[in-house]
Amino acid sequence: MNYQQFLEKLLNIENIDYAFCISKKDKQYFEKYNTNDILNNLAFSPVNYKEKKRIFNMLINQEIKDTKMLNGNIELVFERFRESYNIKDIAIEKYMIYFYEWILILTDKNITLENVKFLKKNITTNNYLFWYHLVKVFYNNSKFKETLYLVKYVKKEYIKKDNYLYNDLVLYQLISLKNDKEYLKDTNIQKKICKLSKQLKGFEYIQILTLLECAFLQHNIVDFKQLVYRYKKEILKWNIYQVLNVYELSVYLQDKEIINEISSMLNFKDIGSYNGSEEYDIYQFLNAIVQDDKHKIQFLYDRLRNNFDFSHYELFRKITINLKRI
Repeated sequence: MNYQQFLEKLLNIENIDYAFCISKKDKQYFEKYNTNDILNNLAFSPVNYKEKKRIFNMLINQEIKDTKMLNGNIELVFERFRESYNIKDIAIEKYMIYFYEWILILTDKNITLENVKFLKKNITTNNYLFWYHLVKVFYNNSKFKETLYLVKYVKKEYIKKDNYLYNDLVLYQLISLKNDKEYLKDTNIQKKICKLSKQLKGFEYIQILTLLECAFLQHNIVDFKQLVYRYKKEILKWNIYQVLNVYELSVYLQDKEIINEISSMLNFKDIGSYNGSEEYDIYQFLNAIVQDDKHKIQFLYDRLRNNFDFSHYELFRKITINLKRI
């Protein structure tokens, strides 16, 4: 079984070659090494990154003379993979890691949005599992900009709202948008995030926290309170760090009622027993903001500098400074 037969059976992909994610100009450089279709077979083989990279380097350095024998060995690997995974969804999910690793090899671990655009242009298949697991592997490797590009395309063309995988795409899109802290300054991105958080199902913590964050960003104290009281039972089940994330937003909203409400939740979860931990330092930092203890704020800010995301605090501080100037 060669790469064409393998891809057609597993992913319904035809007419693809090893250079699917690079420009025609870059392909010209590699083409001279594609003797007997060896780069094509190697590219799509379910072989781990380290071994595939080693073979690729040997081909580029012209250290392998018998490409026919190598092709024969790779074709056996295709057969073994097909025999190992009878369930198509599992087979595609496992395979997409190898697919992604070839892009890493061909780009020397420097995947950009341009590579994804070439990929979209050069791959034709209606297999929605391929597109879903492609998004997932980019997301799992923290390629958030590329994930957003792919999600938009896949939601439009292959996975609609009635598909059981649609909700996962919403999650990947939501988290990818939030990964870029510019969203705290960009109201258009905030609107997208808030809309997605309302669509999300089954990811309780992420959904509730994002809804609370939306209320915070809109400085909507009424909505924030309603959300806290509505989801109080759920919030009390979260771990201490997750509850602290809610407490942080309530502190920056500067509403005494809601600050006291979340503080009582933290006491219920015995925040005092965390004394000496990073979680307790965060708690003390937030309390110092409530008390406007500037010395303690600075001390704990410096202490937490490398372990805590101060994005919301910086936004709060900027808003507070601007209000004082009015």
